[in-house]
Amino acid sequence: MSAAPAPASSGSGSGSTATPPTPSKFRDLRLRTLSSLVLIAAVVGLLYLGNLWLLAAHVLVVFPLMIWEAVSLIRRWWPDRRLGQRLAMVTAVTAVLGSYMASIAWLLSHELTWASYLGALILIILNDIGCYAGGRFIGGRKLAPNISPGKTLSGSFCGIATVLLVVYLPALLLAFSFNNPMTTPPTAPLIILVALMLTLFSLLAQAGDLLESYFKRLCNAKDSGHLIPGHGGVLDRFDSQFLTMPVTAIFIMNSISAIGHVGG
Repeated sequence: MSAAPAPASSGSGSGSTATPPTPSKFRDLRLRTLSSLVLIAAVVGLLYLGNLWLLAAHVLVVFPLMIWEAVSLIRRWWPDRRLGQRLAMVTAVTAVLGSYMASIAWLLSHELTWASYLGALILIILNDIGCYAGGRFIGGRKLAPNISPGKTLSGSFCGIATVLLVVYLPALLLAFSFNNPMTTPPTAPLIILVALMLTLFSLLAQAGDLLESYFKRLCNAKDSGHLIPGHGGVLDRFDSQFLTMPVTAIFIMNSISAIGHVGG
């Protein structure tokens, strides 16, 4: 007979020690990792066939499932709500999902922009891995206990650190290793600017996660669904993209416009 799990420590008591990961936590981690690998393999396979295949998968599968899960959650929240609350909820969900869907459609429908989608997706995955590992194995003070009790400040910092260490640091070392008279090493302001941009990107990914968690809490739901083992629903798996992909699309649009203006 297994004992009931002990409640998580808030970290405010004296002499408290971090609880080491239990076998059940490792099982959850393995299941979550396996699901992520399957999804990544599907994305890579569709991109190998062509960016329009991945766009078709979003239009025909991902977007309808997102709408279905969002409507199911809202229907649980809907009774006994005032008209103003209902309008605010529908407007907010439509704005978030609509901007996300539009950004994905734009990024994946152009030959020159789907690589930006892939780059943003890699950063999101690295951030998610860092956040999950930091929160699970380090723990500590909660990031937003009233919204998502499982998220911690250590997880947030680990997510940012993972992006910077895995992507930015090697790129920076590579930039300084070139001994080409036609190129110059990046300046200190540029180094700081890029680091801040990557940090902001990680924070946006985490904010999208918290936004979806807040939506679920309003609807009194733990997960948006049960389609993806270890993750929950489709909204649970894609929440980190809700803010990052629209920002990525806007950034690429402005970059293309600026290049065209300079070239003209």
